[in-house]
Amino acid sequence: MIQLDVAGDGQGIIDYQPLNETLSSTVNTPVVPLSVSTESLGDDAYLIEISFAINFGAPEEWLQGQWIPSLRIHEDGELVSGPAINLQHLAWALDNRLMWRVDTIEDLTLPSMPIFENKLNLQPGDSMSFTASIVHRELNQKIAIGLPQSTMVEINILDGEGHLQCIQFQMGAGSVQSSISMPTFGRVPLIPFSLAWTIFQD
Repeated sequence: MIQLDVAGDGQGIIDYQPLNETLSSTVNTPVVPLSVSTESLGDDAYLIEISFAINFGAPEEWLQGQWIPSLRIHEDGELVSGPAINLQHLAWALDNRLMWRVDTIEDLTLPSMPIFENKLNLQPGDSMSFTASIVHRELNQKIAIGLPQSTMVEINILDGEGHLQCIQFQMGAGSVQSSISMPTFGRVPLIPFSLAWTIFQD
């Protein structure tokens, strides 16, 4: 068995079984194995290419700096080689350039007002509906991400620095659609969207 630790910290490990050419990873790991291909180079040497994805459950420390993978080889349950320490040329950094994009927003309370300068003016007690999706910050393209069905989006309604209300929505394939009712007291609060408020429940 060949064991690839993608960050070298033991938090994202992929196991490759050469005999049946299968990939696997542990439950709840942030690394998702995708595919593997092998090519004989002769003299019992092989080129192995492993493709994988990193989901939203990645450790926060992976967002900082570069990470160098490590490699171990096991035979009959015994470690026979590793960890490889010469993989600096495979260093990688996690692309965290994702953000929320509010695609549509509508005032549900009569007399309803249209959006103006990317803002929707609501009064206390008003309701609104919205759809939002996760996009790449530079490309501004929607990212179709396979998320667990139990994934929830948490939105905090703020009044200055105070929290008035916390709402959770079921997450779809990289998008969310729901409605919000404003509190019936005080001024209309601010509703920020942030990927940091995406909750992952297993």
